[in-house]
Amino acid sequence: LKPEFTKKLTNIKVKEKGKAVLICELSKENIKVIWKKNGKEIQSDNRLKIVADMKVHQLIIENVTLEDIGEYSCVAGDVSTSATISVEGTLVCILVVVSS
Repeated sequence: LKPEFTKKLTNIKVKEKGKAVLICELSKENIKVIWKKNGKEIQSDNRLKIVADMKVHQLIIENVTLEDIGEYSCVAGDVSTSATISVEGTLVCILVVVSS
């Protein structure tokens, strides 16, 4: 029986310098998953942790920056789930002063 996602990723919005946690759950234990950001595989580093515990898979990003905005997906074989991370306080107002 193929694994399927019993709990899918959901879109989250986090504050800059905050912590983003994406969580999903598979129907079977100990399935190897691949995490991707905008279609490219991502690896753990000092700011980004990939955690697998039985059926639950988490991607944890510490100290979120604007670079982290994007679509993330968790892929297990031929099934996947995806969600977006957006960062609060990223609205840039551009004031145009037109001199007459």
